[in-house]
Amino acid sequence: MKQIYISHSRDDETAARALSGALETSGHTVWRHKRTHLSGHPLATAKNHLAEADDVIAIWSKTSINNPDVCDAATVGHATGRLTSVLADYVQPPFGLGVATAVDITDWKGGSADATAHRLKGLFPAERAAPASEPISASEPAPRPPRKQRRNTLPLWPFALTAVTCLAAIGVVVG
Repeated sequence: MKQIYISHSRDDETAARALSGALETSGHTVWRHKRTHLSGHPLATAKNHLAEADDVIAIWSKTSINNPDVCDAATVGHATGRLTSVLADYVQPPFGLGVATAVDITDWKGGSADATAHRLKGLFPAERAAPASEPISASEPAPRPPRKQRRNTLPLWPFALTAVTCLAAIGVVVG
């Protein structure tokens, strides 16, 4: 089977552990960088595992999109045609690393019988496309969250109405 490198932020340890367990159950060898001061994994070891991996999984979440270690590993995986993106949150991966084929595990509980586990079994295509020889395309579509999951934003019309009202009041006072 495959040797898989999983890159994730410390906050995504639960998702990484569940994903690692599912992949190991399928016969893959999984290595993930445990980012705690007690782990004892020197940077050279992480680089060696990354270089030897058949596939690189980046778990994207609200914290990992800003984590330089996760972004670096994903960049290496993308440049060598080995990157698989996994969404643990409804986020857009960093520019150039988002792929239309990202696996959504936002609702996955880590069990092996649910639909996400079945999607994980087909996570890696038999043959990957050759690494891109051109710069990473900015036109790659990013997975979009369902409407009900989007962050609530304030509408702009109350601010515009307030600004118009203030300008009208200033005009009355000045004029």
